Amino acid sequence: MESESLIGIENNSDGDENGDEIIDGDGEETKVRASRGPSKKYYHEATYDSIKLAEESLVEEQTWTKTGQKLEKKTQSKKIFYRCNKVTTRNKKQCSTGIVIILPSTNTTAEVHRTLCAHDHIPRQFSVSLEARTEIDKMFTVTTQLTPANILLNLQTINDMRVLQAKTEIVLPKERPLYNYLATYRKKAFGRSNMTLGELG
Repeated sequence: MESESLIGIENNSDGDENGDEIIDGDGEETKVRASRGPSKKYYHEATYDSIKLAEESLVEEQTWTKTGQKLEKKTQSKKIFYRCNKVTTRNKKQCSTGIVIILPSTNTTAEVHRTLCAHDHIPRQFSVSLEARTEIDKMFTVTTQLTPANILLNLQTINDMRVLQAKTEIVLPKERPLYNYLATYRKKAFGRSNMTLGELG
């Protein structure tokens, strides 16, 4: 594959140029320049008969979001960039993985190139894990005077004991999911905190 200019999928604030590498199907590594972003290595994963088929293969994974595209002036080939969508764009720590679809100007095929590195993002948490809920329920059997800070402290203590016992740690809940779970638990265990005038009558 001819050496070409690739735009960085992830950008650095310092604007330093770093080299990315694309590994062809025969195992050859091609050094390419990146305008900004950390150095990455890509390998040629597959070639599809059309861009539609290539994009459909990515949709099936439910992992990738298109971030932009670039037309190479020298070769007139088009490059479409994808990022891992398991982490929000606002997160400073982005996943290191990425995909580039290259559309050669000489034919209608679509080449899918994927980074060599594995996913390293921190999964987004939308709920309290089953293990955490079990431990929280146990805490409420001892006392009902629990605050989110107390619960997190107790869960961390449990995790410290699990580490000593070589057991898997409990995923500590985020603030919003924890508040939602506590509200649901208290409503189920103690009823609603307020009543309507109709119910009072």
